[in-house]
Amino acid sequence: MRGPWTRTLLAIALPGALAACGINPAFTQTSDTTDAATDPTTSPPDPPTSSTAIASVPDPTTTAGTSGGLDATGPDDTTTTSSTTTSDTGDTSDTGTTGAPTDDCPDDDALIACYPFPAQEYAVLVDGSGNGHDGTLANVNLPASPLGYGQAVEFYSDESRATVAYDEAFTVEELTIAAFVFVKSKHKAIVDKHGQYAMFVDDGQASCILRGEGVVTTIQTSIPNDEQWLHLACTYDGEFLTIHVAYKGSPQSTQSVSHEPGIDQDSESDLAIGRDDPEDQAHFIGLIDQVLVYDRALGPDEICGLADPLCP
Repeated sequence: MRGPWTRTLLAIALPGALAACGINPAFTQTSDTTDAATDPTTSPPDPPTSSTAIASVPDPTTTAGTSGGLDATGPDDTTTTSSTTTSDTGDTSDTGTTGAPTDDCPDDDALIACYPFPAQEYAVLVDGSGNGHDGTLANVNLPASPLGYGQAVEFYSDESRATVAYDEAFTVEELTIAAFVFVKSKHKAIVDKHGQYAMFVDDGQASCILRGEGVVTTIQTSIPNDEQWLHLACTYDGEFLTIHVAYKGSPQSTQSVSHEPGIDQDSESDLAIGRDDPEDQAHFIGLIDQVLVYDRALGPDEICGLADPLCP
């Protein structure tokens, strides 16, 4: 394991009314988590000596307040080639990319879905795994990714959408979700499946969330406050929920917390990318690339491989 450090977190049982919550419950609790260093060329932040994350009701008044276009080029000054669409359905100029595996996606039998955001697919959220879990896109741009993975997707307003309709394949007992993100917003969702599992970013921290049998477990770790590409992943092996973070100039960090109840198996909810579901309040503003969902927990070395070129 590369550069791991651990901390202990506490998850508490919630009343039944809270079990269906999809917004990150961690953002209303207090934590002594140390902020990540803002200069990624320096060594990673020291781990906190202790930290407690308690699942609780999120603030329902929290809404996204950012709209309009972005500089989607990021720090590498890559030219944007993009367009927008105003509905969740429609014709695309390149339909040959759907329904078949692509070289942009890992070859792994445990891979449920892979979203590499191919060029020109402004209405179709293409599943490059070959498993046919395509979704819909609306009001997004598709800039060239400086990471070498072709295109990324730019979410620029609370009308931007990336959604995969409910499919039982996404109801899993073990899990990995992973993505590259370029954060230009705070308190926002990267991936959310109605709180069954979710990945959020906030001011200086990233969170993984898991819900099962009335218990919500959240684990957080520091991320840089400045705008740069990060690789984030959440894994669950049936016993431990683990968060993985990699960014340029820093070793991969990995932290785990026990979660015994497993993953809720009852919610027939959509998979939302770039927003929370079903609250539809925590809209991500920024860029996302290479969203992957597995039905097993990948190890740190495998996560580091997915994070290339950010994981040394």
